[in-house]
Amino acid sequence: SETFGPVFGRYLGSLLWRGETYYAQVDAHTTFASRWDEMLLQDYALAPSERPVFSHYPPSGPQRPAVRETPYPWEGALGTCMCDAGFAEYSIIRVGAMNRYPIKETSPPGCVGAPSPSCRHVPRFAPFIGAGFVFANASFLVDVPFDPFTPFIFMGEELDFSTRLWTSGWDIFCPPRNVLAHAYLRPQKPKFWGALQRSIGAGAHNSLQQFVLPRVKHKVGYPELKDPATLGAPSLADHLDTYGLGRRRPLADYLRLADLDFTAKRPARVAWCKAGDRPPLPAAPP
Repeated sequence: SETFGPVFGRYLGSLLWRGETYYAQVDAHTTFASRWDEMLLQDYALAPSERPVFSHYPPSGPQRPAVRETPYPWEGALGTCMCDAGFAEYSIIRVGAMNRYPIKETSPPGCVGAPSPSCRHVPRFAPFIGAGFVFANASFLVDVPFDPFTPFIFMGEELDFSTRLWTSGWDIFCPPRNVLAHAYLRPQKPKFWGALQRSIGAGAHNSLQQFVLPRVKHKVGYPELKDPATLGAPSLADHLDTYGLGRRRPLADYLRLADLDFTAKRPARVAWCKAGDRPPLPAAPP
């Protein structure tokens, strides 16, 4: 009955940062691979960017994890990439998941074989983050702090965060190896939107989400909400100097890179991502 949804929860979690070098965001009900941190730091060091962010939807994991003598099949296996997006209810972006992608770069160049200390996959660029797993140098919390003024939303979080990261000079990458898995669905367990309905009434979550989502749409450039006067309340445009877009790269470049058209509202099909290529835009300025 006291929940404000996942985005506000991530904001509260970020307040626990005390200067650690790295920051990881995961959903609840996550199972980690053996030596997950070693694999993650090895792969992160290979990302061809000054400001890399690892993110994707992890593979499906066990509902009830148990101690095992052998690894799960997903541990260390080739990860997935977030290459697609479509418009869902309320005309908000739903990020596409679980697209496998070709590996075109290795370290050292030209080596062959499975990922190992002598031959590893170079992380691939991606246009979108998946909120279920984010890993980066913790300095991103200074550049792109979690927005506490977007409570109750579920979809819309990833569009907002992807856009703010990229315009702030951070490059998004698909992790080349799976280091964790998530127990999806859990139909027998309560969800935050159900808690709102039980404490406030039927339809409470939908009404609150519809009220807050225009803040995200205004930030990322939906033409029908470009004017703050079109928002449901003036407060939906508050504090955008802190929780709005970055100033290192223009929004128009990100929309072109991610194949997003907020006027036509057609599905995004990011060909360079599916092909395993680098994005067709210059890197962030130093």
